[in-house]
Amino acid sequence: MNPRYQILNLGTLGHGLASYAEDLNNDGVVVGCSNSAASTVHFHAFQFEANRVRRLPGIGGLESFAHGINDSGTIVGEGDAGRTRHAILWMEDGTPQDLGTLGGRSSAALDINGTGTAIGYSDRPERDHHAFRWTSSDGMTDLGTLGGRYSRAHAINDPGWIVGRAFTAEGMVRAFLWRDGEMLDLETLGGMTSQAYDVSETGVIVGAAGDTQNVSRGFMWLEGCMLDLGTLGGATSIALAINRYGHIVGHSSMGHEGADQHACLWADGTIFDLNDLIIDESGWELQSASGINDRGWISGSGTCKDSVRAFVMVPVAL
Repeated sequence: MNPRYQILNLGTLGHGLASYAEDLNNDGVVVGCSNSAASTVHFHAFQFEANRVRRLPGIGGLESFAHGINDSGTIVGEGDAGRTRHAILWMEDGTPQDLGTLGGRSSAALDINGTGTAIGYSDRPERDHHAFRWTSSDGMTDLGTLGGRYSRAHAINDPGWIVGRAFTAEGMVRAFLWRDGEMLDLETLGGMTSQAYDVSETGVIVGAAGDTQNVSRGFMWLEGCMLDLGTLGGATSIALAINRYGHIVGHSSMGHEGADQHACLWADGTIFDLNDLIIDESGWELQSASGINDRGWISGSGTCKDSVRAFVMVPVAL
């Protein structure tokens, strides 16, 4: 039997025009960004909890974005800091902390694990940017690259495995796994490029990689083996998040000409269009799923009655 979900519209901050969900934790707290009626141009980080969307304070600038949250409720993201943008960590009470940079102008934090270790990327004085690992004791540490000038960390699990993308010495963008102080090239599906977006607590990595035609396909990587996850009938797909049980979410192009991308779920060897799994006629078109927790709740973004909105989907027992 196919899974079924109830969907909740997270709304916006102050009657804004658009909102986007980035991540959620196992308590169902969702983070992302939204604009408001007072400022439709600028976006602000938000936290959605107990049916209420709350704006997170910035560090002095106009914009902020929340990208990741752990089960303690600590949130990471980025925000304007004067004439540049810095990585931010929001404590459980919402207090923001500027995490600084690797010596350059700007930085962004994209994920945080259960031990409070944050990851992301930062500019350096050499005018490139590198993936970083941040802890309260050691501050921001440069993780290096695969031989090129740039790298970006996208996710970290509780054991401390970090995944992302990095340039090689030949100028190719490759998914990487950073573990025990070493950065490993995860290779591709036969094409030239790849990027890793998430890693489960059991070490399964998901992302997108070029196939033999160099078309982007969602992948799952485990112990040196990369598997093409397939699509909803179109050419491309991207896997963005995975939970402890191996359920994966992201988005895929559709099989018919002119179709938009749809949010999708890979579970038990099958790919599902999340639009087909909503229990009621909803008026939604779900375009991308960005997070899935261990309870099976899914966060993402789509259009509802022609407005761009963040959503959370909750499994329904049938």
